[in-house]
Amino acid sequence: MPWARTGCCRPGARTIEGGPLGAPLADAKLHKIASGDFAPEFPLEWALKDVDLAIAAAEGTRLPMLDAVSRHWHAAVKAGYGRDDVSAARLALGDAAPVEGLPMELIQRGRPAWPIIG
Repeated sequence: MPWARTGCCRPGARTIEGGPLGAPLADAKLHKIASGDFAPEFPLEWALKDVDLAIAAAEGTRLPMLDAVSRHWHAAVKAGYGRDDVSAARLALGDAAPVEGLPMELIQRGRPAWPIIG
């Protein structure tokens, strides 16, 4: 089962796949993660730029999910995944690498760091 190899999506992804919470983009990225294909369709560094622009446009309004995504994606870019597909952000988690702002319980359960999936 490809989801088991990724350590990120397991049965939860199969549950939402094709359902009302299963966005086509999330499904496509889950399949990229499962197959180990991180060829850039939308580079992580570009996605991070958009997330940071959205945070700046909020003009002080708290956006906790985007703040967490931004922290994780900054760490992933710093780790060398910036030119890979946005789905490569999963690789920056490693086996249980702590990411500032990401609850350790999510990492330990192997859940993805993206709000569109989790």
